[in-house]
Amino acid sequence: MLPGMDVPTHIRVADLRREIEAIQELNKIFREQKSHSHQDRDAYEKRKIRLAQIKQELAALRPSPN
Repeated sequence: MLPGMDVPTHIRVADLRREIEAIQELNKIFREQKSHSHQDRDAYEKRKIRLAQIKQELAALRPSPN
């Protein structure tokens, strides 16, 4: 696809779902660890922020109920 062209919604949703799954797996590993370095905690916080961004993007992709 050329730059500036929109990705079809179903493809974007599938990409976001894969990203969510990857984040969930990393968060699972984080929770299973007994101690966390500063870098681990920072990465975890960034993943939380990214999940919030994904949630907003998915809400924006949802068709309006007209």
